[in-house]
Amino acid sequence: MITMQDIMKFIVGIVVMALMGWLTAWAVVHCLDTEAEQVRAGIKDARTAVLPVPLTK
Repeated sequence: MITMQDIMKFIVGIVVMALMGWLTAWAVVHCLDTEAEQVRAGIKDARTAVLPVPLTK
């Protein structure tokens, strides 16, 4: 028999997975977005950059 507690556990699990997915997507986009600026500013080595960084803006 399905109880209210089972339904709540399922809903909480779905919410947690959605939040983790959103946080992962945000972190990837944020880190890759600032990586080119870091390479140009000399903060990060271009050899370790994940994406190719053009020399000009």
